[in-house]
Amino acid sequence: MAFAKKVDLIQKDVVNKLRSMGATVVDLSAVGKGMTDLLVGFDGQTILLEVKSGADKKFTPQQIKFFATWTGGMLARVNSVQEAEDLLQSIKQNP
Repeated sequence: MAFAKKVDLIQKDVVNKLRSMGATVVDLSAVGKGMTDLLVGFDGQTILLEVKSGADKKFTPQQIKFFATWTGGMLARVNSVQEAEDLLQSIKQNP
């Protein structure tokens, strides 16, 4: 039996903020298997982004494995809308 993946409460707000800053965002949260919540394109960069509703929220064992073995481009976690905004600002300042 398959279970629906729980989407963090702030994900919609994070997506809206990223898009308002000019990012392209694809929701990957239904993929599961440790995959991040979002695929983000911004300023020529591709980012796999995990959204958590606070720094106290834990990764699943599959997410820990995914983060540990990922050999591609940027992989990040944000715990708030402000952190998502800060991430894009840092990319803009350091292309």
